[in-house]
Amino acid sequence: MRPSGQNTDAKTGCPPAPVAQASKPAVSQVSKPAAGGISSAPTLADAPPTGKSATQQVWKPALQRGIPSASESESHLLTWPRRILLTAVAFGGSSIYALSFAHAPERARWLPVAAAIGVAAGVSWIVFGLVLLGVTGRRPSVWHWADACLRTMAVGMTIKMTTVVANLVAPTAAGFHLAVLVAANLAMAAMFVAQARPLGVSVRAALALWFGVLNGVFAIVLAGLLTGR
Repeated sequence: MRPSGQNTDAKTGCPPAPVAQASKPAVSQVSKPAAGGISSAPTLADAPPTGKSATQQVWKPALQRGIPSASESESHLLTWPRRILLTAVAFGGSSIYALSFAHAPERARWLPVAAAIGVAAGVSWIVFGLVLLGVTGRRPSVWHWADACLRTMAVGMTIKMTTVVANLVAPTAAGFHLAVLVAANLAMAAMFVAQARPLGVSVRAALALWFGVLNGVFAIVLAGLLTGR
């Protein structure tokens, strides 16, 4: 007689030998990573910023309240007739300013200087515009910043017309021409700050762009042209 509740082998009458169970932890340890050691492949978001994104991150603290969208700042856009007019003022005024030195008593001396000023101004404005678009990410839009620059240049051309009148009326000293250039530069800086603030650029950033980029490139190019002639 066998004890109740105990299984026996049908042939031998003996209880079956215990069967070893496969260890599950070994399998689960292979399939599951160790706690705290979860790793994933690097993504584009983990990559360090390069190019334009790096430039924007450097200047981001100086951009106040974020740059508004194009629709939010439509009132700052010029109409096409005004845009064309201010473009003519910028290019035409620069030409008139340079040619007015042909009437100066020492025109052989002043004409090359006036031409160098015109070239340096053109190069510096191009570089300034590219840096400005890079810093702001072309927001609100390229036209917003183009219009802001056109308004700024119009202020400078208005002040520089005093030099044109002076060259046509009476001989003027070098100090007078330098004073007009400095006054025009400061007035344009103030105008650019006033234009940039509604577009999301702080006063500090606008002044840094103006004096560091625009004036810096202008001085380098002008010095190179005057020393190389």
